Amino acid sequence: MATCTVERACAAWNAMQAGDVATASVLRVRDDTARQTSQEWALVSLATFEVSYFSNSETAPPAVARFADEQAAQPLAEEASMAAPASDRCLWQSAGQHIAVSRTNNGTILRHRNEEGTRELLRVNAHLGDVRFGKAFDLRYTMSSGREASMSCVLPPDWAAKERHPAVMFVYPGIERKTAVGEPHLVDGPYFIYNKHLFAAHGYVVLEPDLPFDENAGGDFIDSLAGVANLIALHEQVDPRCRYKNTDQVAFRFAQMCEHSFHLPGPPWQDPASYIRNSPSFLAENFEAPLLLMHGDLDYISIAQSEAMFMALTGLKKPVEFVRYLGEDHVYVSAPNIRDAFSRIVTWRDRHGSM
Repeated sequence: MATCTVERACAAWNAMQAGDVATASVLRVRDDTARQTSQEWALVSLATFEVSYFSNSETAPPAVARFADEQAAQPLAEEASMAAPASDRCLWQSAGQHIAVSRTNNGTILRHRNEEGTRELLRVNAHLGDVRFGKAFDLRYTMSSGREASMSCVLPPDWAAKERHPAVMFVYPGIERKTAVGEPHLVDGPYFIYNKHLFAAHGYVVLEPDLPFDENAGGDFIDSLAGVANLIALHEQVDPRCRYKNTDQVAFRFAQMCEHSFHLPGPPWQDPASYIRNSPSFLAENFEAPLLLMHGDLDYISIAQSEAMFMALTGLKKPVEFVRYLGEDHVYVSAPNIRDAFSRIVTWRDRHGSM
């Protein structure tokens, strides 16, 4: 998505500089009365990274239609008996065979399996195979509300019970790890720079707790938001990645995130107090811990959210640093940027950990 946005932005800027055509782009309101399909199919071009969407297999190209029909069909008895392990994700299956991808401590592996056995087709991300990792386990506990929860814990490779170790906690709103009980603790995990074993290898005890939203909290939820500083501004924001895309409708509205995912009681004009009470920028004067902000300028959560938080804390003379990753989306994909971000997090934690 980020690559497509960069290309479209450059094309628009070049067209404006050339002065031959108007670069007006009209954005219209989505028709919410239109029938919403329960499923749609996507075709991704690896040559151009363009993505085409199809609401049903009848309008899709033949290859997509065939794939849709195969996925809709019930699995055969012999296929059910050779199901992929829980850690694998099945990408394709047909009579007596399937192709699956799995994450392991020695890389991400693409495998083909049939009645004759399993054959490895491709292995990538094996560069973390030499990382030393310590004990990983889940802690189960009961929250004050009576809700069952779990916390992932990873210890440093040289863990000693009588020694004190610094800790890092991954705080992400809405995560409920109990829905994925049994998920392996992988060195090459799915969280790019937020890799628990990499931090543990630096001597940290790493914790990742359940942080589910409480629907009965009356408009107050957990003290964490991924890149959001002002919920009032977020509510009516348009996805920045659509800024240079030819579209006649707003495909995703952050109002849905605020009112359904965050369980706020309604739009801000009906209950502004709930939005203000849960927006970090309105609590900036209460910040005491040094804050490192990191944001991709193509993130669907507008970088303006972090800019506002940075300016508020700067005005209050609070310890803050803001790192902008140009060309990055919500999940960083550039290897140099991933290395840079990880290094900055460790350096920041080491510098301010005793405060």
